[in-house]
Amino acid sequence: MISVEGTAAVRASSKDVLEFVLDLNRYRQADTKIAKVLVPADVGDGENGRVRYRGRRLGLPTPAVWNSVDLDRWHHLEFRSQPSGMVDVFLGSFVGTFDCDAVEDGCLVRHRESFTFRRPWRWIVEPALRLWLRRQMVDEMDRLRDLI
Repeated sequence: MISVEGTAAVRASSKDVLEFVLDLNRYRQADTKIAKVLVPADVGDGENGRVRYRGRRLGLPTPAVWNSVDLDRWHHLEFRSQPSGMVDVFLGSFVGTFDCDAVEDGCLVRHRESFTFRRPWRWIVEPALRLWLRRQMVDEMDRLRDLI
């Protein structure tokens, strides 16, 4: 399992941050691991939805995946991988979360991504991906701060 976490203090409300993240076509500017959004996230007036996108890891394209989207307005947002056929042979699971806490000039955003790979892929992929994801998270949070 690989888990990476980043934080950013932003001059925006938690609502503004989480609305920005939910619009994955806009959030791609911060998270360059999102290559193309195929079905935008839609939670409407509720708190649950789905999104479908293609990713990019280590510069390589990944297959399209479905993620469930769970929103606790306006404090917590979670993306969780859904069964995707052949993709499941390689990627065990993905969970990405955003937690926002109000601070004096905006909010503190904590973002965490966890990937689980199945054997034998985990021994091949995890060592290379771990360091790359740590660097990506730092850059992603810097871009989030600048874009918000």
